[in-house]
Amino acid sequence: MSLNSGDESIQKCGERERWVASTVRRALAYALTLVRRQHDAEDIVQECYRRLLTRADRYDLPRDGAKILFKSITNACFNHLKRRRPAVSIEGGAGMPEVSTPVAGTGPDLPVLEQELQQAIGRALAELPVNQRAVVELSSLGHPLVDVAEMVGLSPGNTRVLLHRARQMLAERLREFREEKS
Repeated sequence: MSLNSGDESIQKCGERERWVASTVRRALAYALTLVRRQHDAEDIVQECYRRLLTRADRYDLPRDGAKILFKSITNACFNHLKRRRPAVSIEGGAGMPEVSTPVAGTGPDLPVLEQELQQAIGRALAELPVNQRAVVELSSLGHPLVDVAEMVGLSPGNTRVLLHRARQMLAERLREFREEKS
């Protein structure tokens, strides 16, 4: 029994829905780490999905979709951050507002030191330049360095340097936690 065009359309729609469901949490979390504002991250991710899904017949979503999506989100976040005017604090300093990074699993059941470490990691990541934060986040999501380089629009060598610098900065910011463990 062969599928008629209506059945094929329903099957493709179901595949797209499953693909979106399997990628949306990571995509939103990634955008949020770059732009640091929930509403902006949601708008960016929604627009990137819309653009990708309108051309989904050109791509193999299970194979290449995540790489294309994350590259699109990276570019959209970079563009958004370039256009956004810096916030001005009450003290008169320019910069981004303090962002409390929500951490999954925090609560009274976790030891205090573990909560402090997670909060310190969130603050340290927020201090990284956006391109370094993007490289760290994409790497932590399991993307190979070659794919990360393509997503951020750099050579693999430059991407490796950004990742190295970001790891050094994170290690410096988290030194007190590393030294306590020794």
